[in-house]
Amino acid sequence: MENGVSPPTDGYEHAFLEALQESNTSDQSKKRSLLFAEYYDVVPATIADANGNQASVLLSPKSLSQLQSLVTSGQPLTFHAHTTKRPRTIEYPAITDISSIAENGRLTAFVKSCKYQELNDQIIAVLNQDWTTSANQPFAVAMAFTGAILIDEERKCGLLITTLEIYGRDTYNDNHAEKATASRVQSSLPELNTRYKDLFIGTVNQAEGSVSVTKLMIGSFAFNILITGSIRIDSRLDAECGPNTNSFQIDGARNSCKVFIDDNSWASACKIAENKLTNMNSIHPHSRLMQIRQLRTKFDEIFTYNAFRSSLFHAPRLQPYTIYTFCKSTSKPNGGTIASTLFAHIARQVIMDGQFADLDKITVDGLFKKLEKSKVVKDLFSSILNLYNENDKIKIIGNSPLNKILEQLASFLSPRISTFNKKNVVPAITEHLLTY
Repeated sequence: MENGVSPPTDGYEHAFLEALQESNTSDQSKKRSLLFAEYYDVVPATIADANGNQASVLLSPKSLSQLQSLVTSGQPLTFHAHTTKRPRTIEYPAITDISSIAENGRLTAFVKSCKYQELNDQIIAVLNQDWTTSANQPFAVAMAFTGAILIDEERKCGLLITTLEIYGRDTYNDNHAEKATASRVQSSLPELNTRYKDLFIGTVNQAEGSVSVTKLMIGSFAFNILITGSIRIDSRLDAECGPNTNSFQIDGARNSCKVFIDDNSWASACKIAENKLTNMNSIHPHSRLMQIRQLRTKFDEIFTYNAFRSSLFHAPRLQPYTIYTFCKSTSKPNGGTIASTLFAHIARQVIMDGQFADLDKITVDGLFKKLEKSKVVKDLFSSILNLYNENDKIKIIGNSPLNKILEQLASFLSPRISTFNKKNVVPAITEHLLTY
């Protein structure tokens, strides 16, 4: 083996932890160390001699290039370590307000462009109303938390909510209401002595099919909110899309989370809540399909098509795609976009005709003929066509056989949508926030 310096071949994170002597520490300690990599542009490298002795170091890309040149020059090298630490000049903020937390992040300009107020008993009293008192209540609540910022006082970090979905507590007004459970880690129901009266804020572990998903949720006795889009305001981490929130995990029982809502969102929420004479059908007056929650079950029930999803930004490229909008992700049709086109058509029919919505055979057959390579989608479309027998239309609501096929289509689409969102929507949201 020759003397040399090279980037590691056994994985970036492993090499980074080796350089920091953190390979054998706890998972929590490792996560804390890896945050260092998010703040600074450094590269782990391994320096080795001919006998196989090696040492791991952290260098900037420029310093790594310079060191490689020195090693390959053949000249004798000297080594000097600066072991005297300079006085610490970077301190965690003593005051955990938004501006202090955002000071070390990339979104300082965006945060300064908005005005926020902390949740209080008066605001919560408005939001925590039973949904039977007003048909507009879920829209008001979703609007209030759109663009809100969560601050974890213990970890001194903050999260901007960019997209959320709201759910009712009772199946009579939302068939996707959270199931009752005796386990604290699986429920978003508030307990005694919460920081904000009757309001839970924290990480919940729930099943998503056969997989356990770590969800960030806000829950009251009238609703619960699932955060499906967010970005840290205190670090260089990119935005996140989907039911998992990995960058901001918090124990709801510790009551360490403060909530600040955007003034403009709160003003809009109040207008929605006060307008009790007019029953709304969506949070925003435009793009109804974009406001339907990303669900994978119960397509034969009308509540599945409620517009209970709200995003901070309304441009399509800045919103996570769903089974109803994935068809707009590309101009080149494929099995995924054609399946999404079917979901979009079904949703429009339910929006227009409610319980009486039908699915025309001619629509399904037309989409089926556009399918070329995707055998899975072709087979599922064939199964739908077999439901018609001699009829030209079939019901959507209450149609259990159709629902079972649609659930399989949704399962086919979900991982593809997740991959597309991470590759396209996440960087778009991050870049947009940096333009402020």
